[in-house]
Order: sequence, then C-alpha cells, then structure tokens
Amino acid sequence: MRAFVLKEPGVVGYVDVPEPRLTPYGAILRPVAVAPCSSDVHTVFGGGSRKAPNLVLGHECVAEVLEVGELVEEFRPGEIVAVPAITPNWRDRGIQERNFKHASAPFSGHQLGRSQPGVFAEKFLIPDADTTLAKIPAGLSLEQALMCVDEGVMRPVSLPVLRQMITASIESFLADRSLAESGVQYVAVLEEMISILLEGVLPR
Repeated sequence: MRAFVLKEPGVVGYVDVPEPRLTPYGAILRPVAVAPCSSDVHTVFGGGSRKAPNLVLGHECVAEVLEVGELVEEFRPGEIVAVPAITPNWRDRGIQERNFKHASAPFSGHQLGRSQPGVFAEKFLIPDADTTLAKIPAGLSLEQALMCVDEGVMRPVSLPVLRQMITASIESFLADRSLAESGVQYVAVLEEMISILLEGVLPR
C-alpha cells in the first residue's frame, strides 16, 4: 500500500509499504482527514530517538474503521472515529500509577509516526482500539473532530485556556535549540509537507 514516509533524516516522500496486520485488541483504519503537525517536522529533521527507515509519518487524523480484532467491544467496521495523537498502552501497569506519558518507556504514548507506523497511509493499525479510539458526537464535522485529536489525553478546558496552551506550545517549539541550530524553516517545511500530502490524495 502507499504511504508518506520518512525515507531518511530530512527526506520524505511516498513509497509502498506492507499492509498492517490485525491484532486481537486492535483495529485497522483508513484515514479520511489528516493534519501534519509541527512535531512531524521535528521527526523528519532528527528530533528524538533514531527512527526506522521508511517510517510512516503522521499522528493526527479522523479515520474509518475497516476491521476490528476479536477482542474489540466498542467499535465496528464502517464507523468514523477520532484517533488521538497520543496513544499510550492503557493496559500497562504504569498507567494505573498515573504515568500515562512514560509508562514502560520514556514518552511511550508518542507512538504513531515515531515508534510505530503513523496515519499517513492508505491503512494503519491501532493496537488497542477500545482504549484509544474515540467516537465522534453527532453534529461534529470532520474538520472539528480533527482539531480535537491533538488533545487526546487532556482534560476539558475553556477556549481562553486552550488558546494559551497552543500559544505556549508554539513558543516552546520556536525556542527549540536543535531546530534553530539546524536552520530549519518550520513554516516552509510544513507547507512543503502539506503540498506533498495533497499531491498524494487529490484526484489526478
């Protein structure tokens, strides 16, 4: 299947990758709305741990459920769901100790597009559907649902607080020394990633 990947540090593009394999608690999904994130840029230019070659990027999307494992109870094929950007293993003992960010490993919730294939592909796997996916309330558009996925493990907040959080996040990103030293123009990179993504999904 076709996927948008990190070919090597600083180089992205479309390649053919193996299709995901269903797991007992998992679900295979098809993205219907995606958003590139500034942290995708960080990943592309060497942020965090070393990444596998041809790592499928992306961790923000709304998707259609295609298949579910035999132990999945809450979701069925055909449903449109929100896929949180942060997907910790909620069955890990560390989660029960309120360590959702680092249970079993540092930043273990940051899996999609980092330690496991992301959502910028024709299909992708969520290993534990019932503890990860979210049903979309009636009346919510795909665009509105997509804007919620980056806050998948956040408590509800007011709009002014959310604005403040987003502003602080952007300021933190701009202050990232590794990006500043590399000379990466993150706005230009995001625009380029968006154009490449659109090239892959728009009708020819």
